[in-house]
Amino acid sequence: MAGPPSPGNRTSRDELKSIIAYEFDHSERTCCYRRVHAALRRKGTVVDDELVRRRMREVGLMPVQVKRRRAA
Repeated sequence: MAGPPSPGNRTSRDELKSIIAYEFDHSERTCCYRRVHAALRRKGTVVDDELVRRRMREVGLMPVQVKRRRAA
């Protein structure tokens, strides 16, 4: 995988969706919108966390709930 497209000051809706999808897949589909939002901020894309949440919902990205196993 080559990596996410580099965002400018204004990121279009489709670019943002692809960046969010990349970050989500890169986390092995386990991170929630908060972690995706934090990763975007670290890379310089300033967006509202609610926008990230909405875009994840539009694309159908749902984090996997990791279940801990109990010791028998």
